[in-house]
Amino acid sequence: GAWPYHDHSPSMMTSITNGLYGALSILGRHEKAPDKEFVVFFEGQVKLNTIDGLAFIGNTPTFRAKVGDLVQWDVLALGDDFHSFHVHGHRWDTADGSRDVQVVSPAASFRIRWKEDKVGTWLYHCHVESHMMNGMIGLYQVTK
Repeated sequence: GAWPYHDHSPSMMTSITNGLYGALSILGRHEKAPDKEFVVFFEGQVKLNTIDGLAFIGNTPTFRAKVGDLVQWDVLALGDDFHSFHVHGHRWDTADGSRDVQVVSPAASFRIRWKEDKVGTWLYHCHVESHMMNGMIGLYQVTK
């Protein structure tokens, strides 16, 4: 799975605001490593909703893959808000069936995977509309 790490000292909030956090990705014993792995941290900073500490297209990470790649998204939440992760034009399988939105609660994480089969430029974002409109949106580009 995807596991967050961050500072737990008395200066924890200052450290997190300054980017002292990250993610560990652990593969299962017989699990293939992805061709592309994307880390998405949803959090609030300086009155903005951010992805990896950045807000709005042009600042947030633009993730890139090619058709045929096994892609993995590690989605994590810092702070007190619930978020809903969504990638336009894509669905993924879960134990409960196929979906295109998945909720991540405060201090939680999940990982999703799929074999890429669609060329295009897609939005990825938090599907809580006020979060998206306040910066929590980025681009995902797939080429042949």
